[in-house]
Amino acid sequence: MSDKIINLGIEANNGKMMSPIDQLKEAIADIEAGHIDPDQILILSVNTKDQFSVNFHQAGMKMSECLALCEVAKTIFLTQMDYIN
Repeated sequence: MSDKIINLGIEANNGKMMSPIDQLKEAIADIEAGHIDPDQILILSVNTKDQFSVNFHQAGMKMSECLALCEVAKTIFLTQMDYIN
């Protein structure tokens, strides 16, 4: 029966409808299935409930590489938001 349960966030491709754990599981599934093949990773998180607390976890990266990745990701986000072409 549980094989018929779907995650609406995944179906709608809407991260706002997913929990952080759901999204981490999706990333792991993508890596294990070979859809993506990262040799480095950066995970950013924020807790806005009590106090604005930003955290990060990284593997295989220098801090300067983390910063560069954030800049590249910023451009990708802005493109997907139709702010830039």
